[in-house]
Amino acid sequence: MTVGGTDRVRAAFPILLLLAATAACSDRFAPASPARLATDAVASASPGYEIVDLGTLGGQVSQATSLNDSDAVAGWSQTTDEYRPPSHAFLWTHGSMQDLGTLGGCCSRADAVNLAGQVAGSSTTASGEWHAFLWTAGQMLDLGPAFHDPEALVYLNDAGEVAWTAGTLGTPGHAMRWSGGAAQDLGTLGGAASLVRGINQAGVVAGHSDAPTSAHQDAFLWTPASGMLDLGNLGDQMATAGLNARGEVVGQAIINPSSPSYRAWLWDGSQLVDLGPLSSFTFAGYGVAVNNRGQVLLHDALWDRGTSTGLGLGGARLNQGGIVVGVVDIARDVEHAAVWRDGQVTDLGAPNTLSDPASSSPTAINAAADVAGWFGDGQFEGVRHAALWRRVQ
Repeated sequence: MTVGGTDRVRAAFPILLLLAATAACSDRFAPASPARLATDAVASASPGYEIVDLGTLGGQVSQATSLNDSDAVAGWSQTTDEYRPPSHAFLWTHGSMQDLGTLGGCCSRADAVNLAGQVAGSSTTASGEWHAFLWTAGQMLDLGPAFHDPEALVYLNDAGEVAWTAGTLGTPGHAMRWSGGAAQDLGTLGGAASLVRGINQAGVVAGHSDAPTSAHQDAFLWTPASGMLDLGNLGDQMATAGLNARGEVVGQAIINPSSPSYRAWLWDGSQLVDLGPLSSFTFAGYGVAVNNRGQVLLHDALWDRGTSTGLGLGGARLNQGGIVVGVVDIARDVEHAAVWRDGQVTDLGAPNTLSDPASSSPTAINAAADVAGWFGDGQFEGVRHAALWRRVQ
């Protein structure tokens, strides 16, 4: 289930890398050696941060996707240097990258890691179908079919509950939730399809659904006690981006998809609040988030109780303390990961792994403002490694 007729911006790096998890990578450029990467990482670290090169599982490319408060990093990595190499989910802890394997197929990717070190993601089976999984202490549990699309991630809370979108190509996706050993179809708002965009620590799930057709999609909030609540609509299509511990939900609205305009919105627990116009629509809700304080990241601004503050960067993720990680433009076709905190932007840097300037991009930030992402060739033709930027005390 996707939202049609929209501009997708600022999500290019993470989404293209997600697609690359199961696609071929060009070998036009020779990879830099791991030793050179590590040396450049130290040399390019921004004051206040150190860059840790997480390496790969044997290929040229790896990507961090999630980071917990203990600095455990989950993601995916190519496993060989061959043409169209397979990619496997990984968990990086204490300086070591562990291959999480697959459900019998060629490929897997990790989307989330919780405080207990459990990992959720998706994998191919022996028959080639994509299924959601929950990995716990060396065991990968098959949760059932998963819709394989960059918009359809697998979400995980600290209780080990999982939410994802089930389905296969050519069939409508359905929101799913796994808890206590059982998977539950959460249904729809009267249409054929629904899509998950997050689960909080209470097991509450947010997303959007056909209502009743894909031309009119409403946001929803599902709770174990009340089921699926229709949050309404500001236009033609609502695209949920996430939720917080209080059940507040944020997202983007598309008005008139044939000649679209966009608005940001917040469900505050009782009503839908229009947060104003957006200049563009971001793929998979990238750059739109709400934390437990009720602060809302809106691309390049932070909304806080009615006041919007410009960030000076393209925001990607928001932590519970109101710190934002995103990207800043360095030169043509070169971007760096950067952190915004209390009005100040810190460039996190990027090692020069090739002759051309290197890029870096963030995908996650934790409570300590440590950041996970990748660094390397920004043109997606050479080596890129998963990275962890750790604050230096």
